Amino acid sequence: MVVARRTLSLFLLLGSLGTAQACTATAASRERGPLATGLGLGAPSWSHDGTRLAVDSKNPPGIREIEVATGNIKQLSTEAYHNTPSFSPRDDTLAFVDKDRGGLWLRSEGGDVRELVKGRVEMPEHPWSPDGRWIVFSSRRELSLVASESGETRVLVPAEKEAWIGLVRWGPDGTQLIGHLGRQIVTIDARSGELHPMEDFAGSVPVPGPNGVIWARSRDHKRLLRRSAAGETREIDLGETIQPIDVDSTTGRVLVSVKKTGVALIDPESLAVSWVVKGGQPESLSWAPNGKRFALLRWESEAVSLYVIDVP
Repeated sequence: MVVARRTLSLFLLLGSLGTAQACTATAASRERGPLATGLGLGAPSWSHDGTRLAVDSKNPPGIREIEVATGNIKQLSTEAYHNTPSFSPRDDTLAFVDKDRGGLWLRSEGGDVRELVKGRVEMPEHPWSPDGRWIVFSSRRELSLVASESGETRVLVPAEKEAWIGLVRWGPDGTQLIGHLGRQIVTIDARSGELHPMEDFAGSVPVPGPNGVIWARSRDHKRLLRRSAAGETREIDLGETIQPIDVDSTTGRVLVSVKKTGVALIDPESLAVSWVVKGGQPESLSWAPNGKRFALLRWESEAVSLYVIDVP
């Protein structure tokens, strides 16, 4: 059900690096282009001020910083195994993982690089606590936190014999995280590590929003689920397979990638649906800090393209 239609403007990045591809980026199916293709781009991360994006890529290798207003590119790293870059929410510190040598690393605002955690680690797409003090990561099937300044590390959830914690994201107030313990959605107390299974919420890929609301997709991947702080669950049937979900931490508005259809913008209270991008295969969605634009990756002609889209 589409109950609102608005024309949205599209910023095109990396325009000098590839061939033109049609992109329908408005509710009125208005196309803009061209956009670069042929880059193996990873999920983008917004700078704290919403003016830049950091992405890792395979060609050329390394991590780049892209200025949204101009499309100017700054190469921050040329190492092919530097992955999952993520800006701090309070400054230009950048966390990333080295898939070759191992370790979780920080790049300071001035460009200095230091290893924060040694060994093989995995870091989710949104690892920073909202205040920028902690980074969540997993290692040897344990979920841990590391202090971004001191490097103090503590195990939050010890390794489980039967299952492991995955798909972890911070809640907006920084007091808890949410993720999967096997197939079960759980909340995790950020101080004690205490787990609270959500046995009445049979969803997957949970994403927390403001006011205690949690969003997820159904286990058949066809419906978007909204669970209120009081435990009431509502749902929207979007007809096709739901892929990434992202929630703006201030307004609570929800972005949903729907296979073969595009990107839907969901009102958090009325559940009204606006199609803000139509067509393509969106692979990643990320709200900017101001909640007025978002970045997306999607496959086009066997390559990944990066877009930034303004919304009213």
